[in-house]
Formats: sequence, C-alpha cells, structure tokens
Amino acid sequence: MKGLTFVIDASGSVLKCAAMRDGIFIGGVESEGGAAENFPFAIRKLLKISSASGTDDIDNFAVCEGPGSMLGTRVASAAVSSLVSASKKRAKIFSYDSLVCAARVLISRGEKNFCVVAPSRKGFANLIEVSGGEIKSEREVVENFAFPQNSFLLRQRPSEALSGLKDANIQMYEECVAALEISSEVKSGTIEAKTLTKREYVKWKAQARI
Repeated sequence: MKGLTFVIDASGSVLKCAAMRDGIFIGGVESEGGAAENFPFAIRKLLKISSASGTDDIDNFAVCEGPGSMLGTRVASAAVSSLVSASKKRAKIFSYDSLVCAARVLISRGEKNFCVVAPSRKGFANLIEVSGGEIKSEREVVENFAFPQNSFLLRQRPSEALSGLKDANIQMYEECVAALEISSEVKSGTIEAKTLTKREYVKWKAQARI
C-alpha cells in the first residue's frame, strides 16, 4: 500500500494504532483505554511519529472491523470516516479482520495447523481454524469448547475461561504488515463492526460486555 497509512485496531480493550509508509512500519502507539477516550490523542501521536504536517498527509486508513469489541470498532470506524470527510485529501479507507490478521501472522512464523481464539460475548469465543497453512473456517463457539492442542489466544481482553491457551503474542509491526496484505477498500466509507453470527442487535446488547 503506497503512501502514509494509519492502521487502527480498536477491537480489544485498548486502542492500538500505527503508522506505515509504503508498507514499511514507522512506529505505533498503544493507549491505556479504548477508542472513545483515546482516538484523537493517538492520531496526534501518529502524526508526530510519521513527521506528517496534518491529516491531509494521510493517504490511507486500515481499520480493524473485528471480530472483537463492537463498541470499539464502531467508534473507530465513525472517527476515521469523520476525519476523512473533513480532510481535503479524502484518504482511502480499508478494513481487515482481526482473526484473519492474527492467523496470517502465525502462518508467516511457520505455523501450519492451528486455531486462533479470541473472547466474544459472555460465555462465547471467536475461533478461526487453519490447516496446512490455509484458513478453513471462522466461527463463534462456547468458551468451554474443546480447543485443539495447538490453539493460540488473541488477547483482545482478559478472559479467565481462555487463560490456559498459548498467547499468540502478536507484535504491532506484525499485525500492520499482515493487515495491509489482507485489507480491502471500503467503498461506502463506513466500516460495519464484524460479528460471526447474524444475531439481532438487541440480543447482542443484552449479552455483550460493553
């Protein structure tokens, strides 16, 4: 991806943002809270890290669409869309899947047969399965699911039920490289927070941790 790209991941309990230029990682910031409280400060820090004079210097945004915190991804999406609309340059907006991104990182490390697991709504977990270095399925399962031995935890937020799994330990630069490889442009300019099932919003609101 050419030019200056800001990668935004609000799918976890903390906001992670990074700057890349022509596909090369420049630097990143990790906030102590979520997107609602920290998005403006994170963007300001990224502009400084990338030596950009302002938001009009940004060519692209790659925003994580989830699965993960629906509140975080929706806030980040709305904030990026507003920022782009208010800028003269009108940067392109891309989105990427958090589990697919983590799986691509682990594949690049040499893993072939494994699962990546992340906390979902109360009592459930998101799961992506990889076999022979190829992604086979992505779905939601119960937290006490019999996960395969070679399962990695994408630590988006604390979860006692999943604490026994190996930490995927995805570094920020690894996520950014994988994110740019799998990102697809959002023509509408608005990213929808991703869920693995088509359950109604009312049901999600009643069960999810916000």
